[in-house]
Amino acid sequence: MTPSLPSPQSALLFDSNYYDTEGSDRGQLLTWIVVGLAVIGLLISGYLTFTTWSNSGVAGCTAGGPVDCESVLKSHWSKWLGIPVSLLGMGTYVGILVSALLLVTGRQGVASMALLTFALLAAGSATWFIGLQDFVLGSFCLYCMAVHL
Repeated sequence: MTPSLPSPQSALLFDSNYYDTEGSDRGQLLTWIVVGLAVIGLLISGYLTFTTWSNSGVAGCTAGGPVDCESVLKSHWSKWLGIPVSLLGMGTYVGILVSALLLVTGRQGVASMALLTFALLAAGSATWFIGLQDFVLGSFCLYCMAVHL
C-alpha cells in the first residue's frame, strides 16, 4: 500500500475557504492584524524616508557602537539608484495595506496573490537588510529593525 499525496486543490494554500474573510472571524482578525502592521511599517518607512531626504538625525539613535542609525542610513546601501530604500519600503507596505483591505472587502481573487507577493518581497528585503547591517555595516538601526520585524 503506497501513501497518496494530497492534491494541490486540497492543500491549505489553495483552499479558498481558508482565506474567506467574510465568513470567518479568524480570517477577519488576521487580516486586520496585517492591516495594522502594514500601517506601522508604512509610518516607520515614511519617517526614515523623511529623515533621509531632509538629511536630519533620527530620534533616539546614538552615534557609534552597535546601534548607530546614522551610519546605516547614510551608507551607500541606504539608496538604490538615488532613491532611499525606505521609500521603496513604503511602496511595499502600501501594497500590503491595499491587498489586505481588498481581502477584508471580499475581493479575494487577485488580492490574496498580491498580498503573498508583497509579503515575500518584504520578508526577502528584511533578510537582506538585516544581513547587511550585521555582516557588512556592523551597526544596526533600531527603526530599520522595527520595520523589518
